[in-house]
Amino acid sequence: MSDYEGPQSEYGAGYQAGHFVLDAIRATLHFAPAGIAASAPIGLWGYSGGGLASAWAAELQPTYAPEVKLAGVAEGGVPPDLAAVARNIDGGAFAGIYFAVAVGLSRAYPEMDINAILNDKGKQLVASIGTKCITDIAAIGAFHRMAEYSTVSDPLALPRIQQVIAANHLGQHRPAGPIFDFHAIFDELIPIAGDDALAAQYCAEGVTVQHYRDPASEHASLAVTGAPLAVAYLADRFAAKPAPSTCAS
Repeated sequence: MSDYEGPQSEYGAGYQAGHFVLDAIRATLHFAPAGIAASAPIGLWGYSGGGLASAWAAELQPTYAPEVKLAGVAEGGVPPDLAAVARNIDGGAFAGIYFAVAVGLSRAYPEMDINAILNDKGKQLVASIGTKCITDIAAIGAFHRMAEYSTVSDPLALPRIQQVIAANHLGQHRPAGPIFDFHAIFDELIPIAGDDALAAQYCAEGVTVQHYRDPASEHASLAVTGAPLAVAYLADRFAAKPAPSTCAS
């Protein structure tokens, strides 16, 4: 498993996550004691934040790491549009994740200059969550709104913030595929509309996509119930079975 957030915990930064995943694969393939052939088929599997990292690795692989032979990608709970997720969770039970991503992105993109728009309460929050894990950050930020910590009413409307979010929007690069994309229809954290649009775009670009919209799960539970589906999908790719596609439907 790769530490795709890097040494500065750049949580939510797509390019960095994709590059870290691919670099970790390269390092593994070149680690002689592991005895793995350079041409070995590689599978990616990630959910939520890991789904973001897997999706970005899949999009960047053709140009950044063309020597890596991706047999298949299982990406679940993927957040293609960070702004849509932020607006969805602001003030709710998962609002802390909004704060965590804001801090993580600002580490990868200093030009966001979030300190310039934080009030005293916001600066205290950033200091308190700076080294914590996501579960702790989620507890701290639950049911709070970003406006409580900022000197502007809507930080997402600032041009410099919008530029960073746009740069981290999935769908800018065509994955080589194939992809198993699974998402809960009633995902309360990451709205499925963004994932539907991403899957449709990949299909339009000729990517082989099996898009599974789970009717019974929510965000956290699909990480568990979707695991057997992801493993089975990758096992079939390693067995060189034809990849299924739901693009026609």
